[in-house]
Amino acid sequence: MLLLIAFGGAAATALILAFVTMHPARTWVLFGVVFALAGGVFVWLLPASLRKRAAGIVGASVAAMALYATLIPQATSGPENKLPSCKDVGNSSSGVKDATYFGAFRTAYDRAGGRNALGCPRQNDTSGYVHKWGDGYSQDLEGQHGFPARLMVLPPSGRVIVLQGTLNRDYTSQFDRNSAPQVGYPTSDPIACANARIVPLASGKWAPGVMITSPDQRTWVWLASPIWLRYKQLGGPFGRLGLPVGQSEITDAEPNQKFEHGSLRLASDKRTVRSDREIRGQREVSPVHPFNCPGLR
Repeated sequence: MLLLIAFGGAAATALILAFVTMHPARTWVLFGVVFALAGGVFVWLLPASLRKRAAGIVGASVAAMALYATLIPQATSGPENKLPSCKDVGNSSSGVKDATYFGAFRTAYDRAGGRNALGCPRQNDTSGYVHKWGDGYSQDLEGQHGFPARLMVLPPSGRVIVLQGTLNRDYTSQFDRNSAPQVGYPTSDPIACANARIVPLASGKWAPGVMITSPDQRTWVWLASPIWLRYKQLGGPFGRLGLPVGQSEITDAEPNQKFEHGSLRLASDKRTVRSDREIRGQREVSPVHPFNCPGLR
């Protein structure tokens, strides 16, 4: 009877700890400790002639529990140790569905076409889970037709933006795994502006900037904050410069961003921007059609 009481107490304690920790290996270790304590009390209460055999049974049981806890595969000891699957859209590696963003990630994924359009979460890297990236949260997806996709959200906004196709390719190509901290987070789906599509970017080293389509409408060009602000002053896609052509390198001593009908050069101080006309000593005139696109400031 005493053994049943001890075992029952140990089991109840372990179940409570299992619910709290959600960690199988740790639970078995805790179960073993509680069982050993209860078993020790039980052995002490037995007649001296039976203590040796009972102590051996308790010790063997505790050893078996410890061995089992050691042999539990890592993949079952917590979601953080396994790679994501198609069921993990909106899930973090902790396995906990964040009440703020889980539903938003799922909704954005489904509205964009779900698995048929975006594929499953990336399965060869933990970035396939929702993870902190720069100032926001992101989840990498397999995408389609050789173009990975991505779900991104910048707090405190609950709106998840979908990057896919060449937009995600050209966004990521800027700084690869460091793109979000440098370039910033998209805060809107592509916005039609004159003959361009523009995605505003916020909360990065070079923000506010934009991703904007080039004349072929498939290639996207990143404009860092100083170049973007000067481009807007000159009318943006409404002005004489037209759309950007090719991608300038922000790490150059004086990055030179080419456009259809001119260029903008960022000085070595990374703040001053001059147009091709100004570099030649000519004066820029105010644009005939000032920049004015709803949703873009």
